[in-house]
Amino acid sequence: MFLRDQYLGEFVGHGGVVTLLEVLTQPQSNEETKAEALCLLLAISDAGRKYKELICQSCGACSFRAAPLLQPAQQQQHCCVSAGAMAAAECLTHSGTGETQESAWMLLESCSHGNPKYEGEIYKGLIGHLTCTSAKAQQFVLHTLHTLQNKPETWCMNMDEAQAESLRTCKVSRAEEESSHASSPSAYHFFHDAADVALLRSRLLAWYDQEKRELPWRTLALTEPDVNIRTYAVWVSEIMLQQTQVATVIDYYNKWMKRWPTVQDLATATLEDVNQMWAGLGYYSRGKRLHEGAQKVVSQLQGEMPRTVDALLKQLPGVGRYTAEPWDDELGVQNFPRKPAKKPPRAERSLTCVVIRQGEGGEHEFLLTQRPSKGLLAGLWEFPCINHEEKNAVEEKKVLCAEINRILGTSLTHGLLQYVGEVVHIFSHIHQTYVVHTLRLKDAVSQSENMQWLTPSALQEAAVSTGVKKIMKLCNSALGQQGAPDGEEKRLKKDRKGQITKRPRLSGANSRSRQLSLSSFFQTVKQDC
Repeated sequence: MFLRDQYLGEFVGHGGVVTLLEVLTQPQSNEETKAEALCLLLAISDAGRKYKELICQSCGACSFRAAPLLQPAQQQQHCCVSAGAMAAAECLTHSGTGETQESAWMLLESCSHGNPKYEGEIYKGLIGHLTCTSAKAQQFVLHTLHTLQNKPETWCMNMDEAQAESLRTCKVSRAEEESSHASSPSAYHFFHDAADVALLRSRLLAWYDQEKRELPWRTLALTEPDVNIRTYAVWVSEIMLQQTQVATVIDYYNKWMKRWPTVQDLATATLEDVNQMWAGLGYYSRGKRLHEGAQKVVSQLQGEMPRTVDALLKQLPGVGRYTAEPWDDELGVQNFPRKPAKKPPRAERSLTCVVIRQGEGGEHEFLLTQRPSKGLLAGLWEFPCINHEEKNAVEEKKVLCAEINRILGTSLTHGLLQYVGEVVHIFSHIHQTYVVHTLRLKDAVSQSENMQWLTPSALQEAAVSTGVKKIMKLCNSALGQQGAPDGEEKRLKKDRKGQITKRPRLSGANSRSRQLSLSSFFQTVKQDC
């Protein structure tokens, strides 16, 4: 046990918590003294769940004054089960200084993350304090109520119509005065009564409970008893959902958690395995940072996931304030800025060669090289390629052939390369065009560290980008061809000038999986009838 824990135990054992609560309830205590007592109680509460429970269970002098005619045993029974938290609530709603109010609010927030029994008591008690006259205190109370409403233990305690109606009779001061400036938002959109705010939140949360989507990370967060596994699972989902749609993430998330259900499992994986699992999800540095973070948690934090916002920010790579905080403070329409001009993505052109050889089993094998460990698509595997802007067919083949000879240590001629076509792949900031050629090898070549030969099936499972899979799909049709005839070469050159083959449009009757415009929908219905 650390020395500070010894001092804390001695302080609590000698009635320190009860003494501090009495300071909060003594009429002669000034605001500065109350604020210091609240800070000490907050430090005790942050020491662990048992200390939170001690604060909630402790009864100060206020509880005994509330029933002076009762015997001591009866007085103890008379005390509210969360008398300590209620003393903090009294300070919050009746204090005259912002420092005391904020200290009381922080103590209530800390106590609200403990025993569900006391969470419910705090929730019910705070509803009665919504009628206080301080707008700032109302804001703190509503903030804590919102925190508690996110907990399953308080779902059955949402404010009902009768409670809201009783609160409407007590008008409260407004948080901000209306501005008479013409550009100010309309007063119609302001809440002037705390009861309306609480009722709206209660109804909104009740609607969410009924209509929310069933998502794997939400289910795991509610059912997993181990806090480290819950934290790890939410961390993985938060990183995967950055700049990626929920529908896309679900399948990746399920596969990830099945393979690495704990942070210890992820820490033992290789970066190659992580990249392979992440392939197709985009923004590949996210997977790398998850892997680095898991290794740091295991090696430096003894396998314990960080529990606070500050710890998450400092100790987990790739976690910023948006990911670490419980919500985004900028949610909702607060400003109406002019939409900034969107920068067009820069265009890049890469010469790519699909090098093919005959494997030992008679199956085709394809040459892949590994990208650098930093930058775009870091650490992934790709077909040999080189950026080149000049659009000259002969020159392109010479440049690409020189790159192949450098990789393989050969002296091949550019005449062996066969043009296949072009593949366009859009990144968030890059419009990438792959000019694809094929090259068939007959003789064996030397093997280097950052290259490998893969069969078609192995390539589909490897850590490759979506662009590589598009190139592979284009080349599948050319695998059985030794070369294109003159007419085909002319057609390919014409295609390279930008001609796009359009897919046949589906009729309304055959496009059930596509969303139709309103007029097209009614035309389709009329034809079906």
